Amino acid sequence: MQKHKVIIVGGGLGGLFAARTLADAGVKDFKILTKEITERTPCSENGAVNYGTYFVTKQYKHLMQYVKKTRKISLWKVGFVNNGKPVSLYNWRMIVALPELLHFSIIALRFIYHFHRYRRRCEHMSQKKALEADPYLLKLYHTNTGEYLDRKRINRLAKWYMEHTINIIGFDHPRKSNAFSFLKWMAEIYLYSMYEFELQTDKLTKGYEQNIVQTTVTDIAKTSEGHYRISTDDQEYEAEYVVVATPAWVTFDLLKIPTKEPFHAKAFVTQIRGTPKGIAACSKRYIVFPVADEIISITKASDGTYLIYTQSPDVSIDAYFNDIEVLYEKYWDPAFPFCSFELVESEYDTNLYVGSDVNFAGGENAALTGVFAGRQILEKLQKAT
Repeated sequence: MQKHKVIIVGGGLGGLFAARTLADAGVKDFKILTKEITERTPCSENGAVNYGTYFVTKQYKHLMQYVKKTRKISLWKVGFVNNGKPVSLYNWRMIVALPELLHFSIIALRFIYHFHRYRRRCEHMSQKKALEADPYLLKLYHTNTGEYLDRKRINRLAKWYMEHTINIIGFDHPRKSNAFSFLKWMAEIYLYSMYEFELQTDKLTKGYEQNIVQTTVTDIAKTSEGHYRISTDDQEYEAEYVVVATPAWVTFDLLKIPTKEPFHAKAFVTQIRGTPKGIAACSKRYIVFPVADEIISITKASDGTYLIYTQSPDVSIDAYFNDIEVLYEKYWDPAFPFCSFELVESEYDTNLYVGSDVNFAGGENAALTGVFAGRQILEKLQKAT
């Protein structure tokens, strides 16, 4: 059995930022146990195309330190499919929905004001406590999006534009989610410039590459001494501190956390070369399909290839391309828990922290959970010396 001061389970953004926080403070006695580094932020071999997390904004304080911005995502270049045709954001429907848009502008500004304060609290406070410190945000977290849209009377704007947009982010019907997650995504998209990016994994892991062990964790149990035993498919570890930053459903299974919420979000991504036809041949860079469609979106990537997101691997794309050459395929089932209404405490047990997307999804959110866990462990290590 290997013994270490800290074990980090999961090599996604949550786990890597926890490790970065520890390494920057001079902590060396830790290991990252993970099946794959940045599993849900994969990219093409040339780094030009992201398959998972797709955009960043300047508000991503921690993540922006380790990404290279590439193309700006312009809403002018988005086509919303309506009756089989891609429709621009700026057309007659927007004029009809203008009163709702003005109303949403007020909603978005109010939300962002509260959300920025919440995000700053998350650097030194658990997500659960940070949300509970703001009754406005907490109420949104426990409110269904469909009920919220009905109450705020922005249904046309949601049906024509917002639901399409959230579908390509969450891979599921946005009305199933909570209003906090819905407004988080929509307010950022509406108020801030978005960019495609390249994640600089080498920079993020610099100095602790040798601490990464590629393996699969099968069990986590507390010992009689109050430490934790972590079992993998080929080794056992023991640690005083543990950070579990795996996808939420893996975390819930490993720690046996009870949850009533299903994990609906799933998606299949294909990168291809091909000759576009029909809708795919239009001038729009991003083509977004209605929520009920089997195809979620088609994107013309910066290297001339195409990314197609569908509900399952069985969806045919022959109606949109000729001469198809498949370059990459990945099926996320599930992708992440898009419809959570339950808050999980970040310090789930003594010296045991959970991160990543147990409460809600997003790259900066995952990074923040890692930063918080790392800082909490550092404080305890300093008090122990």
